[in-house]
Amino acid sequence: MRVASIIAEDLSSAQKQIKIAAPVADIIELRLDYWQTLNLQEVAQLRHEVTVPIIFTLRKPSQGGHFKGSEEERLSLINQLATLSPEYLDLEFDVDLDWALTLHAQYPSIQLIRSYHDFKETPEDLEPLFERVYHPAFSLYKMAVYANNICDTLRFLIFLRTKAQKHRVIGMAMGEYGQVSRILAPVVGSEFSYGSIDTENTAAPGQLTLEELTTIYRVQTLNRDTAIYALLGDPVVHSRGHIFHNAAFPRLEQNAVYVKLRVDAAVLHQAMQLLRQLPFAGFSITMPHKETIVPFVDRLADDAKAIGIINTIKRQGNLYYAFNTDSRAGAVLLHAKLGRLHGQNILILGAGGSAKAIAFALLSEGAQVTLCNRTLQRAQDFNREHGGDCLSFAALFTLTEFPFTAVINTLPGAAYAEQCENWVIPKPQNSQLHVAMDIVYSFSKDLNQASITPFLEMADHAGWECISGDKFFNEQALQQLQIWFV
Repeated sequence: MRVASIIAEDLSSAQKQIKIAAPVADIIELRLDYWQTLNLQEVAQLRHEVTVPIIFTLRKPSQGGHFKGSEEERLSLINQLATLSPEYLDLEFDVDLDWALTLHAQYPSIQLIRSYHDFKETPEDLEPLFERVYHPAFSLYKMAVYANNICDTLRFLIFLRTKAQKHRVIGMAMGEYGQVSRILAPVVGSEFSYGSIDTENTAAPGQLTLEELTTIYRVQTLNRDTAIYALLGDPVVHSRGHIFHNAAFPRLEQNAVYVKLRVDAAVLHQAMQLLRQLPFAGFSITMPHKETIVPFVDRLADDAKAIGIINTIKRQGNLYYAFNTDSRAGAVLLHAKLGRLHGQNILILGAGGSAKAIAFALLSEGAQVTLCNRTLQRAQDFNREHGGDCLSFAALFTLTEFPFTAVINTLPGAAYAEQCENWVIPKPQNSQLHVAMDIVYSFSKDLNQASITPFLEMADHAGWECISGDKFFNEQALQQLQIWFV
């Protein structure tokens, strides 16, 4: 269930926030420790106005709250709040247990949440921690930890999934790395997904908005049978894969969700081991893992095996099958513009994973391919094994003839600016169609919006036919869907 955390200082601001949250919230949590002056009559008015279940939380500072009075004053106020019969009361795990048991006996219809927060780390051994939080007088057990890397989050999700088989648990990993835990809560059995009304009113680090949880990730439809697909890379913040794939899944009638996992290179091996313990059904792979992840898969498609570069994984049973849709996407888009690729003279800027994957596909079609890179060794290593030519940027800038009918940029924005800032692509010298394709795009929630990069601006001005990075992304993502579901 989606819980709206209402971070307000008074009745008026709380009412405004609740009005925003109402269309997408299943439960309202009133963080009453944020109120400047806690007036029981005003809280009673809100209790009457709210038509969905409500949680009263009066959090103390040691557990991340803002209540300024003494513990005696706080417990007295919670006793008074209980007279308003909220559906839930959130109590810290270290609150006086005798007092909590008395409260439970007086108000047996109120579901008590026993909560634990660690704002620094995810403890290595979570089982003893849960034993400290558990007591049969409570209805739900909430654990919020801080994830310092993606492995912390994956360990915590595995733990929640196990505990949810016997107990009513609520769990989340805070921070950037833990953001995914808020999306996957229903999949691992966590009963609540907490969200904010906007990016300014967050109750904990890494909290997503209710709008994001509802419209992008559809958490209200996710369950323990949902298959998880994910992007693995570092960074991942600028990818729009979650927009594309989460929009596609309902159209394909798939009970699935797509998330982004920032996986540091140093923990890739450990992360791949942990991912096998969760219901991940497939992955997209981006920088810097397209080559280094190969040892952690079980089978490679022919093209992926030939070049040792992958960007897609499909899980079958407990085996990971790897593919490369970058190579296919580049060939498909150029073929649509140029027709037959055999004999076409194509220049690729860059020699990273995507560049080499596209080069391999074009060479397989009989094209002449030249890789242009600052470090020639990377291009030369590829050429020795697969064919083609290579060129330094210095040599490119001094070419007296420009024989290429297609130019593909694979350099990210900063690298392109550093290498090609003063380069001007020549105008076509004949009537033959000349194509410029950029695989780089700017993040946008609009999947039909074309990214006009400096490379494409230059090429368009020179009279080249342009293919934007958005089209390239969509094509390779469509082919990922084919691999995952066909």
